[in-house]
Amino acid sequence: MRQKYSKTLFEATTPLTLRIDGLHSIEEARKVRQALRMLNGVAKAEVREQEGLVEIQYVPERVDVPTLIATIGGLGFSARQQ
Repeated sequence: MRQKYSKTLFEATTPLTLRIDGLHSIEEARKVRQALRMLNGVAKAEVREQEGLVEIQYVPERVDVPTLIATIGGLGFSARQQ
């Protein structure tokens, strides 16, 4: 069986931390994490729900910060840069 590798893993990534308002549960954190990871250009997204933060590693040439923020907003949360 042939494995597929995301090209994102081999490109230079940029770290970003966003504050998420209204995040209250592990389930909500999971939804945010999954939505971000589905974006082309996001290599990593880890949500720290107790702190209301998400740490993202992304490729700026593939996805921009407004798109990351809008993705979180589409789930009903407000997000902003730290």
